[in-house]
Amino acid sequence: MEDMEIVASINNVKAWMGELLREGCDPNEYLNITENSSGGDSGGGSKSTFRFTIYTRLNEYHIVAVQRSVNDKYHSYLGCTCTSRIREPGEDWNRGSDLKDGKLSRSTWEKIKDDILWHELVQISPYILGKEGHEEQSKETECPPCSKVCTCDLTHDSGEEAKSCS
Repeated sequence: MEDMEIVASINNVKAWMGELLREGCDPNEYLNITENSSGGDSGGGSKSTFRFTIYTRLNEYHIVAVQRSVNDKYHSYLGCTCTSRIREPGEDWNRGSDLKDGKLSRSTWEKIKDDILWHELVQISPYILGKEGHEEQSKETECPPCSKVCTCDLTHDSGEEAKSCS
């Protein structure tokens, strides 16, 4: 099974990218190809590199595919990094993450797509799930009339003089 994973090429990655788009969409409108090169390697072999970026509202995903052959030995790589497009308050850098990587294979591509989807998912509000705030909960506050910590339903900030909760 491992040998079958090695068979993929950069042309496969280009075809797999189409899976990310709806039918009829122009890939040039959604995928930024930043490098598509092939040529000689300094070690006397050949090297091909394909880089592209996918943008979402919150993140950008940088995907690189490399295939290299040296002395009739084939080496490949497929990887992805994620960079946040939004800075946290007080930060002057963008946060990032390494996503799955490995040999240039369909299996690695599927892992990268799963990671991208995971990064884009957001948690359902605890309010909706009923875990926090959905059910009426009494809040412990200091009761001005009696200066005790209590869970009374008195409105203490309404301007009206509150009744004692004791």
